[in-house]
Amino acid sequence: MFKRKLLIMTLVLLSLLAFYSNSHAVIVAGATPVDAYASGDDSDIGYTLPFTFPFNGRNIVKINVNTNGLIELLEAGESCYECSNYGTHYNGTYVGHVDAIFASNDDLVGAVEVKALTSPDRVVVEWIGSTLYDYGITNPIHFQVVLFSDGRIHWNFRTMDWSGYNFDMYSGVYFNGGTTLNVGYAISAEQVSYEFDPDTLSVSPITFAWEFTGYENFQQSGVVSTTSINGDDSNTEHALPFTFPFNGRNIVKINVNTNGLIEL
Repeated sequence: MFKRKLLIMTLVLLSLLAFYSNSHAVIVAGATPVDAYASGDDSDIGYTLPFTFPFNGRNIVKINVNTNGLIELLEAGESCYECSNYGTHYNGTYVGHVDAIFASNDDLVGAVEVKALTSPDRVVVEWIGSTLYDYGITNPIHFQVVLFSDGRIHWNFRTMDWSGYNFDMYSGVYFNGGTTLNVGYAISAEQVSYEFDPDTLSVSPITFAWEFTGYENFQQSGVVSTTSINGDDSNTEHALPFTFPFNGRNIVKINVNTNGLIEL
């Protein structure tokens, strides 16, 4: 069962990366471990933090993350309010109900992963996909929010190649009670980062601080093996690190092409 899940995650990441790459590149890789994961349209996932995150005088022990670019900050015993909803900032439905971090909040389609890292202790929430407006077109978006154990927050925008959106693609932070700190609306700049400073309660631009978690660098630890190709109408074979059972057959390798086909 675990091996089957590894291949399923590999296929999901493969399809996202094929969509994401402007050079029609394909990367086949063993799964990079993540702590929580949700994908599709209007999906969400809860995640218990490995540390207590200080925010607005509250002790945040859990987050709820959705594929539409929203993070809800929760104390013990609390549950999500917006959950998988889209267009949360634009609609204003969060006001007076929850502390929230808006990564690039709109109606998005794709995947979000959560991964804890150390030195320093932090949790990376990473989105890859597209706006619903752009769905089915090669206009990828790829961005992160990072929560540090000392209360800092980073917004990292790697690729924001959208052509349109349905709401306001808002980025910022909201303190339940009325205070909002803006990062920006419909950010299109790429390889830019911003930081929330809990001491000064301010947001400012910083040097690009992308966190490598697995989507964009499969040479990180946890990868079993990799194969990559690029170009038009290219293909490659990749030996699986296990035997994959499929329809009574024992699959030991796959052939992958840049046109989105996997042969078992």
